Amino acid sequence: MGQLEAHVRIAKSIHIAFPVDVFLDADIRYLVFEKGYGNMHTHIKDLKFLSEEAAKALFFQMVQAVEDCHSAGIILNDMKLRRFIFSNSQKTNLCIENLDGCSLLQPGESDDKGYAKKSNPFYISPEAIRSGKSGHYKGKPSDVWSLGIILYTMLCGKYPFHDSNPVTLLSKIITGKYAASSEISYAARCLISKMLTKDPNERLTAREILHHTWFDQQEDFKTIKLKIKVEDGIQLVPNLS
Repeated sequence: MGQLEAHVRIAKSIHIAFPVDVFLDADIRYLVFEKGYGNMHTHIKDLKFLSEEAAKALFFQMVQAVEDCHSAGIILNDMKLRRFIFSNSQKTNLCIENLDGCSLLQPGESDDKGYAKKSNPFYISPEAIRSGKSGHYKGKPSDVWSLGIILYTMLCGKYPFHDSNPVTLLSKIITGKYAASSEISYAARCLISKMLTKDPNERLTAREILHHTWFDQQEDFKTIKLKIKVEDGIQLVPNLS
């Protein structure tokens, strides 16, 4: 019922895919969606990375989708590139494919509550990791952290926090230290840093991201060059998978 209620809450948003049919099988409700034109994860994997101008147009839509959800009291919980699908064959329009796994806030309910940690480990926020079994943390800032991971990955072609050992990966995320690429603009680095700050209370909201100066800059940025370190024939920066 939660996913269907979430879709009803946000039915007017053009940035959220809306089910075209619903049917029941015993006590299970199935939502049917139109097939999209691929997802952002595959898109970045194919292109390696995006120019800042290309990323702006797509990332703005992603942030607008999150803002629409947050304004409707919907916490997405499992934010990642794969969750965003193209709604046209030209791959210029994006939407969230579904609201599976989301949490709903009731009017007046605090955002500081228990959430199920469903995030892909590359996208999970420090506070979600530190919350342990209780799962108590603020959901909206945690979604924004995942947006920071997404933008970094779009521009650099790699995750800001990565390690083949899951425990080490989570430790790196908790420290909040990542390499800020000099190959992207200062404005982009500033925006990413304001989404990937460790203190959730200091992160930008989705609405504030939409008004960041990075989106206002029109100049052509130099092509981003991936710098992949190779040691003994082993690629140290993981491909998206």
